[in-house]
Amino acid sequence: MSRLPTEIKEKSFDLRIKGYSVKEIADKLHIAESTSSLWVRSIKLNREAEQRLKERKLLKYYKSSLSWQKKRAESKKQFKVLALKTINKIKKRSQSFKDILCLALLVRRW
Repeated sequence: MSRLPTEIKEKSFDLRIKGYSVKEIADKLHIAESTSSLWVRSIKLNREAEQRLKERKLLKYYKSSLSWQKKRAESKKQFKVLALKTINKIKKRSQSFKDILCLALLVRRW
């Protein structure tokens, strides 16, 4: 027999039928994910519920993609700053533009 009230179990059924994921149900009802999974695993989802879960999954992928794009842009920006500092150091040491150009081409090819 479950130690949790039957109202919580019934709410979990209702949420699952509406298309909530096991994790969402667990968070919303303050129960363990394993308990949530045990309770709702036999419930068949209708099309609307499946669509809701698919949309939430796609939203997570989109947010993750934006995060990676932001990290890449920041990394690229830092690399450009470092490259400009390095080129300026070389410029101070060597006044020859050809040397700088050759070095830049070598770094780019490498």
